[in-house]
Amino acid sequence: MTLALIPIVLGLVVNLATSTFEVKAAWWPPLVWTIVVLLTAVSVLSQVTAARSTPPDRQVVLDNVVADLRATIKRQWHDEAVRVLGLERDPMPVRWNLVAQPGFTANPDDMASTAGLNQIGITGETVWSGSGDRIGDVVARFRALDRPRLVVLGGPGAGKTTLAIQLLRELLNGPQADEPVPVLLTLTGWDRAEHPHFGDWLAARLEQRYSSLPAAGPGTALALFRTGRIMPILDGLDEVHAELLPDVLNAINDALEASTRIVVTCRTPEYLQAIAVGQSIADAALLSAQPLSAAVTADYLERILARTIRHPGWNQVLDHLRGETPSALTEVVASPLGLWLTSTTYVTPGTDPGPLLGFAAPAALRSHLLDRLVPALIAARSPAQPDDTDLFRPRRVYEASDVTRWLAFLARILAREPSTERGIGRASVGKRDLAWWELAAAVTTGYPPGWRVTVAMTIASITWGLVIGGLVLGFGPWTALVGGIGLFLGYREGPGHRDHGTWLSHSPARADLRLGGGRTGLLLRKVLLDLAIWVVVLAVVGAVSGVVGYFSNEGALSHVLGAVLLLGPALVLVAMVNAVVAWAESPVAAAGASTPLTTWRADKTLNLFRIVLGGALGAICGGSMLSLADQPVAVVVVGTALTTGAGLVYGVVSGRHHAWLVFATAQR
Repeated sequence: MTLALIPIVLGLVVNLATSTFEVKAAWWPPLVWTIVVLLTAVSVLSQVTAARSTPPDRQVVLDNVVADLRATIKRQWHDEAVRVLGLERDPMPVRWNLVAQPGFTANPDDMASTAGLNQIGITGETVWSGSGDRIGDVVARFRALDRPRLVVLGGPGAGKTTLAIQLLRELLNGPQADEPVPVLLTLTGWDRAEHPHFGDWLAARLEQRYSSLPAAGPGTALALFRTGRIMPILDGLDEVHAELLPDVLNAINDALEASTRIVVTCRTPEYLQAIAVGQSIADAALLSAQPLSAAVTADYLERILARTIRHPGWNQVLDHLRGETPSALTEVVASPLGLWLTSTTYVTPGTDPGPLLGFAAPAALRSHLLDRLVPALIAARSPAQPDDTDLFRPRRVYEASDVTRWLAFLARILAREPSTERGIGRASVGKRDLAWWELAAAVTTGYPPGWRVTVAMTIASITWGLVIGGLVLGFGPWTALVGGIGLFLGYREGPGHRDHGTWLSHSPARADLRLGGGRTGLLLRKVLLDLAIWVVVLAVVGAVSGVVGYFSNEGALSHVLGAVLLLGPALVLVAMVNAVVAWAESPVAAAGASTPLTTWRADKTLNLFRIVLGGALGAICGGSMLSLADQPVAVVVVGTALTTGAGLVYGVVSGRHHAWLVFATAQR
């Protein structure tokens, strides 16, 4: 890159000394020397930073990344487990049975039919039975397995996800030597067409959630998995479409080495269905959830009731549960989900639990509890104060009807089966992973950036051409107009605007404005690369202008100079915006795991930074050239305002991440 700058610097200096091409303007020598000094400084700094950058040992880098990742995940799940799930305060005594070497039996005559799935049975000795409120015992049994691979089975609401979180936290709190870092991910949304191999999908999900991984270098997340430094805990295997489930299991097994540790949660029927066609997690033990006894649920509720003002009606409810008389209530609370619904909606001061005994059908009681859930949760969590940093606390009081309507909307667009309806914008996303940057596709009928952005870019480019061409260089309006259109086309088709499709596919990013750790050299390289590309573009435009001037008898050199002065500053503006934005969009090692709110804020900051940067560079380029052209103050002010607006538009369009802009537009 330095060699590319040498002829530019020498050409400017020699021309200034010999006046081979004379420019009779007071601002020309200062402009030339400013460019020469800047190019020389950029060249020297680039060489210095390149000489200082020595690649660190890869193993040391991976070890440091593992330590940081372990600390990050530990903080992340402590917050969610304590503040949201209440696992430390109220762990449920769910019974789990462990079969270390499971087998499966079925009637061969029934295997061809769906009904035959009911005949599949799990065989093998139950080597341990324990309670979920003693998670240390579960982890000890997991570590003692000959090959630590575990499939957690149970029905809907049996506590599979909760157990996965408990396992992860216990493994993090007391790690053994050389034990991999457990990471919890959901299997929904795995696009086999995009990521046919499990390791590639796992790496992509980890890099999306933990931005310190891509910051450590490309391929870091995949290297951690392949070297056994990461233990996947995969939640929701049953969320995978039934026809894809065997293929997904096969892909997971293909990625597992002999020493790979893994935990997978799945509903029992779906896992047995995969087994019926010959697929399961290879060499994995089974941990199966058992229904809660009514007496155990009574003890659990009484322990929670001891912390609040107990309604007298609870005596009858608890006596009913301890009597273990079959009823709708005993069936509902036999699952951890039903027990949680009961405690959340009725264990509040002054609430009469009598209605719990008034339902004959379990389905009716579940519907009743779900109807009460949203109002109960709103009442239980007061809005955060202005100085409160709790991300899980609401910022204001919400109406239950509004929350119910919003949740119904989310359920509709996150439907498992993609919808063809367009009443909510486009079809539903067909998966149950909630990504805020994908919501815009479900509510908008357009395809951002759309025609409005194209019109804004056209106006901004023509404005630049008229201001610089007309006010600074004294060109006629048609020449300035053509120059502006050329600038628009060059930017639209140039290297900084490779996304000619839709912004709906953009994912969020964050702005990393640090200059240390080799990032100064990275910034200089990006600036030099974009400048070099645009120098070539400008040279071609100048040559074409020279040919036009030669054949029109208006002077080739004057046309070349005019093209350079008209388009040069604008192309520098575009190159600087592109380079700085590309540099700022580089991954940054975050202090914590990515959450929907943190990624939304980070992408908002990046977009606003990009817009402000474009406006600032537009103001600097336009204002300086207008001032050097010795224009009146009023003209300088108005012209600078116009070039600032053009720069703001360029800032909006630049970059590869517009998720926040699309989301904010879709909210309107």
